Amino acid sequence: NDPHQECQHVSYFIAAIIIMRIDEWLPRLASAYSQLVRVAQRALWPFADLAARLWLAQRFFALGMGQLMDPNGSAPTMGAAIAVASAVSLAGGLLTRPAVLSMCAWVILGQIAPPSLDERLYWIALLSWYFVAGPGPISIDRLLQRGLAASALPGAARAAAAGEWLARSIGPLYQLI
Repeated sequence: NDPHQECQHVSYFIAAIIIMRIDEWLPRLASAYSQLVRVAQRALWPFADLAARLWLAQRFFALGMGQLMDPNGSAPTMGAAIAVASAVSLAGGLLTRPAVLSMCAWVILGQIAPPSLDERLYWIALLSWYFVAGPGPISIDRLLQRGLAASALPGAARAAAAGEWLARSIGPLYQLI
């Protein structure tokens, strides 16, 4: 009797048992994994969203302030002032969609010189996500959302409904991309 051959037979036997029992343990494993992902998403997503917003806001704030405080004496641009205001708005999560729309336009129009094209494309993807998905769970917009939808402010209910429609209808399609 060859010990190598016996070991191979044992391996085949174990593999056969695993294959025969796969229909019992695979659904349980998939269910446990799915539940773990849901719990992690609920617990970690708000903080990951906030971190991404703060990172983007910091980048735009620094670039806008750099242009506003240019020591070479060139006149500050309106775009730089809008970038700074939009960065502050994005950091707090106030008027998120208009803020990211103006920031995205600033990037697309090429008003930012330092970062590479790859970084600009990454910014456009993140900013577009915030336009589609709207404010994250940790934002001033989220705190005001319920009251704004029921307020007497002209257009507020329509804006809230449009934002919800955008997140509900376009958000899943954007996630597929």
